[in-house]
Amino acid sequence: VLDQLITRLVSEVKNGNLNADEVATSAQRIINLKNKFKLSTELDESVAMQKAQLILGDESHRNIEAELALAAITEVKNDQHTLPIKLSTNSKVHIIMPDTRKCLALQQAMQEHTQQLVSFSCTSLQGFEPIATLKALNEADIIIAGHASPNQSAVEVGGMDDLSDNPSFAIAQAEQGPALEKLLQQAQQANKKTVFVSLRAPYDIATFGQYADAILATYAYNIDVDNNVKVAGPAFTALAKVLVGKKPAQGTLPVTVNGINNN
Repeated sequence: VLDQLITRLVSEVKNGNLNADEVATSAQRIINLKNKFKLSTELDESVAMQKAQLILGDESHRNIEAELALAAITEVKNDQHTLPIKLSTNSKVHIIMPDTRKCLALQQAMQEHTQQLVSFSCTSLQGFEPIATLKALNEADIIIAGHASPNQSAVEVGGMDDLSDNPSFAIAQAEQGPALEKLLQQAQQANKKTVFVSLRAPYDIATFGQYADAILATYAYNIDVDNNVKVAGPAFTALAKVLVGKKPAQGTLPVTVNGINNN
């Protein structure tokens, strides 16, 4: 594309449509700027890789990331003092998330920040068995439901949940929102304490927040540690701290959400 652009530029100059002196002046201005800021079109991959390894994952950067994630958490609603959630030994927490990895990230973060021996169960919106899920909802002491809007891309998900044992339970992406709404309605009918968490753009609060006793917004759901032992991300760590009362929610809604702050 660049070669074609240069060829076209030369042609326009030759045809008299562009002034050669003006083009030369523009080119020199670009060169001067590149020299001033030490920019180069040449890339030494080995040097670039060494620099990246020194910078990426730097502890000070991760600390800043964690602080930003915590500062962003927004408490939108907290009826009947639902937050912080009250956990005791053998409390049952049911987590609903867009996929299993996010369930695990929140579960592990909550386990890390509570001294209680808590029982966790999970529903992935990529697919779930309705009867087993309804049983888990009915048995839960607290339900934490997360939703990401706009929907995640395949790259963001990082892979599909393994539904090979029963692929008939897989849920199409377009149906995951309605599936979540139905689960929240069932939880409400069962009088379950429910926390809704908006994981991305908080406009989905207008749809799902009505079924929850408390609403939080994180604006992020990235997972940066995912191995055989641990699944974690700064947004989930911050969320867990707020949920269990280790830290207060400090953020404010940056947009207008219908039914929340549009009066």
